[in-house]
Amino acid sequence: MLYYLVATIYVLVCFLLLIVVLLQQGKGGDMASAFGGGGSQTAFGARQGATVLSKATAVLGAYDFSGARTIMDVGGGNGSMTIAILERTPEVRGLVVDLPYIEGPAKERIRAAGLESRMRFEPVNFFERVPQGADVQMLKFILHDWNDEESVQILKNCRAAIAPDGRLVAVEMVVPEQIQPDFVHVMDLNMLVMTGGLERTAKEYETLFAKAGFRLSRVVPTESPFSVIEARPV
Repeated sequence: MLYYLVATIYVLVCFLLLIVVLLQQGKGGDMASAFGGGGSQTAFGARQGATVLSKATAVLGAYDFSGARTIMDVGGGNGSMTIAILERTPEVRGLVVDLPYIEGPAKERIRAAGLESRMRFEPVNFFERVPQGADVQMLKFILHDWNDEESVQILKNCRAAIAPDGRLVAVEMVVPEQIQPDFVHVMDLNMLVMTGGLERTAKEYETLFAKAGFRLSRVVPTESPFSVIEARPV
């Protein structure tokens, strides 16, 4: 009963936030400017980076990135996750691709981590293309931002660029197949209200990947609410 009460309150809060976003967009703003601290996309990106760092330990404790040659973090923000991976895997190189607004902070984080010789940033809109050749493509907290059609477009661009022996790694919450109280349902409502996206079941990810030329190979749970969803090109 308490779960459903909290969920109801949360939904109401989300709708109030949606009104704020719509008002902001009516003034020419966007999601980042509505919640990015006075219209600052850089501040928005910094907060996203802090969220990633808080989950990186759980992901790295559950999934082995060793053996990769180049990890491309698609929509990777300031590079926090890639830096965490490269610090544990000295043989791996990293590439972060995201919109130009985050390029400065990303390059500064790369310099601060002493990884300029192994890691770089490239400004890219992943709806248009992603760079060629990486054998590991990582999308962390990306697909849940977008509806199925938009997600398939992102994945098709990844499929066109991935190495033949590559793997795609998505870090997302996974909705249980059986309906039961779970925080992921609250996040599902949150994504619907805030971005028009959604959280998905493993079967829904399997279908999504298949439409873009990937095959779901496994889902690896972590000690956090997030799972590592691995797919291979077909």
